[in-house]
Amino acid sequence: MYLTVTIFTLKCNERLIIYPLFIILQPYADNYLYVDEESSMKIAIASEENRDLESRAAHHFGRCPFYVFITLDENDKIVKTESIENPFFDGHEPGVVPEFIADQKADVIIAGGMGPRAIDWFNQLKVTALTASAPTVKDILAKFINNEIAGAESCHDSHH
Repeated sequence: MYLTVTIFTLKCNERLIIYPLFIILQPYADNYLYVDEESSMKIAIASEENRDLESRAAHHFGRCPFYVFITLDENDKIVKTESIENPFFDGHEPGVVPEFIADQKADVIIAGGMGPRAIDWFNQLKVTALTASAPTVKDILAKFINNEIAGAESCHDSHH
């Protein structure tokens, strides 16, 4: 068994967030390696479709029909993608969508927009909230990996 300790940094709202990562690699009989989930980062991106990375990115986090959850390893390589239907698409009370995202073990949520109360909920739940726009989930992910997303700007639509 090998133990590697790595540091991952993320710049958010002009703050530097430091994540210590512990990666445990164990060889398996079929020569695959196991990457411990503690060492990965899980990102949720609001989407309009159930097409994983090819999905159109959604403009609002709470009213999108799907979330694409992407797990990245310590080198920003995709380990896993999964589209999950938003159980609160038709309507929700304040806080239930952030709790749903946190229950999926997401470290980061990215959407085209979200209200100030949602951003506060995510902060309380220790999920980094970011806003960004791009045509597809894959484009948003590329912006995130390239550190081109700098925090969350709240939208002020009447439904917030």
